[in-house]
Amino acid sequence: MVAARAFDVRGYAGATMGAIIGASSLSKGAVYFHFPSKVSIARDLVAGWLGAVQEEIEVAAGEGVSAMGQLRSVCGSLAGRIGGDVALRAGMKLTLDLAVGDGLAFRGGSG
Repeated sequence: MVAARAFDVRGYAGATMGAIIGASSLSKGAVYFHFPSKVSIARDLVAGWLGAVQEEIEVAAGEGVSAMGQLRSVCGSLAGRIGGDVALRAGMKLTLDLAVGDGLAFRGGSG
């Protein structure tokens, strides 16, 4: 995903809609049809990351190991996943990106 790579490499502030559209094979209209703003793309990436975290927590909880073992399992699994999945990595980075500031990427509604 071109947008995920842009957020992964440039961060929230550096990833512009113009750059995302320019790097993609899609028309401007097609991109804006699916994602009306940069915030909506960021929100989608963060939702993917938070979903992956929840999945790993549920898996670890069913392993029958100590809380510390579960924490190790979650962190290890997520580390492996972000290494090979640019969308997950971008979503994770967006949760830590100071440019997001007030948590805009996490709120629902239009952006």
